[in-house]
Amino acid sequence: MKLRINANNIRLRLSPEDVETLCSNSKVSCYTKLLNGLFSYELKAESHWHAEVVGSHISISIPESEITDWENNETVGFEHRFDNGLFVLIEKDFQCLHPRKHEQEDHLYPNPEKQ
Repeated sequence: MKLRINANNIRLRLSPEDVETLCSNSKVSCYTKLLNGLFSYELKAESHWHAEVVGSHISISIPESEITDWENNETVGFEHRFDNGLFVLIEKDFQCLHPRKHEQEDHLYPNPEKQ
């Protein structure tokens, strides 16, 4: 799962394995090792949209109803804007149209725009 934060926007991009884990376990998480500890983030299926940060951990919740059968359908993603202006985008991660030497993308969704 990839995390991108830009101003008041959070974007999570999920591989097929991440989507399957979320749909079957109601949760997918990831972490980054920093020099002085871990930074972690998770996406959970719960009853409603929610977002919070506790220490060095970000938790985003999406309604369970949104992800029903997501691993088997063509829905690319979901978005939500909170009352405070925070915008969250959750989407399937597609392979880039132009491969990058430093990234391995075989495990991602095939890009539908690739000819």
